[in-house]
Formats: sequence, C-alpha cells, structure tokens
Amino acid sequence: MVDEALLAALDSGHLAGTALDVFNIEPLPPDHRYWTPPGAQVTPHIAGATNPCAASPSSGSPGRLALFQTIMSKCAHGTSLGTSSLR
Repeated sequence: MVDEALLAALDSGHLAGTALDVFNIEPLPPDHRYWTPPGAQVTPHIAGATNPCAASPSSGSPGRLALFQTIMSKCAHGTSLGTSSLR
C-alpha cells in the first residue's frame, strides 16, 4: 500500500472511507496522518476479532461478510462507523 496515495484519495473524496488494520510502520505512530482523515477507521490488529466476525452465519448473528457489508454501507453513506454499531 502506498500511504501517500491512500491519504490523497481520502483527502480528495475519491475514496469515502477505509478500514486499516496493518501498516507499513508498526506500531502506527500517534502523529501519523491515518488517525485524522474523515472516513478512516484504524484498528490494532483486531479487525477480525469482533463478536460478529466470530459468529457463524447459522447462529443468527452476522458473520464476516455481513460485517463487511455494514462497514462498506456506512462508508458509502458517510455514516460514522462508531465502534458500538459494529459489535
């Protein structure tokens, strides 16, 4: 991933949002620009460890695909990802 290209796409509005879990520099420094753009969601290598991700689709809880669809829909509509809505 080219950090500058991703940040430019976010800044220009060509990309509505992104969820980032792995970075070229680890740990991500507190002053890194990924912390500030609107539409950027940063997670500490736990993006796949939420209850919805762990649940099986047959259990009545959303699985990984449903969680991904929720995140993408929120990004497309400019809605806050708010961590409570992803549990």
